[in-house]
Amino acid sequence: MTARTLIKLVGSGLLAAVVGASQGGDGVIRQQQDDGLHEVTVVSPELVQPSGLRDYYELLASKTERPADLFAIWAFANRDDSINFFGKTATEFTYDRWKDRYASAKAKGFFPVSQLIAIRGDAVLRSFDGEKSSTAVLSGKDPTRFGVGQTACEILAVTFLRLPTPIRKDGKNPVILRFWLETHPFPALGQARLIARRLQQMLAHPEVRISMRTDPWFIESTAFPVWYPFAPFTDPPSAEQYRSEPEVYCWTDGSAAVQCR
Repeated sequence: MTARTLIKLVGSGLLAAVVGASQGGDGVIRQQQDDGLHEVTVVSPELVQPSGLRDYYELLASKTERPADLFAIWAFANRDDSINFFGKTATEFTYDRWKDRYASAKAKGFFPVSQLIAIRGDAVLRSFDGEKSSTAVLSGKDPTRFGVGQTACEILAVTFLRLPTPIRKDGKNPVILRFWLETHPFPALGQARLIARRLQQMLAHPEVRISMRTDPWFIESTAFPVWYPFAPFTDPPSAEQYRSEPEVYCWTDGSAAVQCR
């Protein structure tokens, strides 16, 4: 079935985004869903536009068999942009490697990218047109911004995975949620544990992995983008500046306790 036929069937161009990906054209280039969690990376000049991504999300949400706990959608105008954005291919990523990737991306020119995060019906859309960013709450409240005590938190990105084989002592293999948060002020370890608890409750998934900083430069995290387009643009930190800024990592291992370091 051609994209034109799909467009006629649904009365819009939205489903064209799922056609042609295997031939290198527009389409869904990454998709996973597990236990109420949905993640999509799509390449389409139409869907990188805020109105297109909004309509695409509403279409996807209408077709889920159960109310979704999470939608995390990234949209790009073309495949090269998506590759340059998620360019940390090494298992371990150093500052020097990141610096080369960032310089390469900057030399080619920053490009449009959009992101939608929806948590239990609350949805926010972030968009960057190549020069400036914008944010729009689509339904309910912004699920990426919340407070724990005196700490203001913002979810910059979220993904999830289920390991190929169980590694827990009890033999269970639950889905693991992975978050990157910008927090102000930087939380002490006790406060970081409370933030992790809050995220567990928000999505009703106990297994979490969370990185927190007071800036969006998660340089050595391989799953985080090379650059984050929805924060005010500043010069990237030097190696010394990057390492001088504190970062905390929290996780669960199947027990009731959240551990942080």
